[in-house]
Order: sequence, then structure tokens, then C-alpha cells
Amino acid sequence: MKEKTVNLKIDKLDIVSYQESVIKEIVKKDDEYTKQVIKDYFIKKYPKENIKFDFLDEEIVDEIIKLGIAEYKKRVRRTKRWMKRKQ
Repeated sequence: MKEKTVNLKIDKLDIVSYQESVIKEIVKKDDEYTKQVIKDYFIKKYPKENIKFDFLDEEIVDEIIKLGIAEYKKRVRRTKRWMKRKQ
């Protein structure tokens, strides 16, 4: 859970504090049931918190991970080739 606090100065004497918690979860694109269950769970667990939900598409996250792994493998191969040349 990520928390964000913002202090707003009203006048010289009063300061108002606003706090928001952001819940980030990975779910399937059209899985509204799972999204609602997650929302209900956190709202019930933290009833006095100001909670914002950010749902990430599972397919997009998987693609990002695959691209990251491919880029990592490319860099390792380049580094190995560079090390061989140096010897």
C-alpha cells in the first residue's frame, strides 16, 4: 500500500493534512468480480482510510515482464561478448 500525504496551508495558523492510500493490484482486464472483492476487502479492513484503487491489466504486466527479461538476456549476451574480446 502506498501512502501520500499533502499538507495544505489555509492561513497563517491552520494547516490541513490530507492522506490517501493507493492500492495497486494486478487483475484480468474484464474481471469485475475480482476488482469488487479487492475493493470490498480493503474498505472493510481500513474503514477510516481514504483509499484509491489502481488495477493493472494482467496481460500488459506479463508482456512488460517478458520484454524486461528479453532485454536483460540481450545485455548479458553483449557483456559476455565484450568480455571475450577483452581477453
